[in-house]
Amino acid sequence: KGEAKDDEETLVKYSHDASLLEVRPKLVLFPKDSEDVKNLVKWVEENKEKYPDLSITPRCAGTDMSGGAIGESIILDFSRYMNKLIGGPLPLDSTSKKKFGKKFGNYPLVPSYITVEPGMFYRDFEKITLGKGLILPCYTASKSINALGGMFGNNSAGERTLKYGKTEDYILSAKVVLSDGEERIVNPFSVSEIS
Repeated sequence: KGEAKDDEETLVKYSHDASLLEVRPKLVLFPKDSEDVKNLVKWVEENKEKYPDLSITPRCAGTDMSGGAIGESIILDFSRYMNKLIGGPLPLDSTSKKKFGKKFGNYPLVPSYITVEPGMFYRDFEKITLGKGLILPCYTASKSINALGGMFGNNSAGERTLKYGKTEDYILSAKVVLSDGEERIVNPFSVSEIS
């Protein structure tokens, strides 16, 4: 349902992120929704034997400075279509409150959460949260141009990290598409929960 691009201008643009590295992809895809992502992941898995160099590099704003947003095969850019607020801020349910107690990570528990798509820019997210008296304090110096999916993927941190922690300290759960093409919800858990 999304778009596929392999023109010269697009491939050159997606050969770079904020790092000094340059890696030219074969194709850039812009998924419309999670069904597009699941279908792509299934297709790549089914065709790995025939095309062993197939891989997917997820990308949002491309502000990563380590080369994490560039790759030699397929770039999957979430920032064009999958960039919206899904829900919230909403109150935490009683199960989450019990699980995290009075603190979650390094900060006192705020009784609310927000759900976003990976391509949502932090600047748009911040307008919503600040309007409700909330903030995600692990923002990076590039907060006016970065996206939340990149923050999640890189476990970003910024000027308030020593006091408030990194992105991982603020994730209650994540919907992820695994290599079998199935979408699963992943939650943090303590060592005592492993059986």
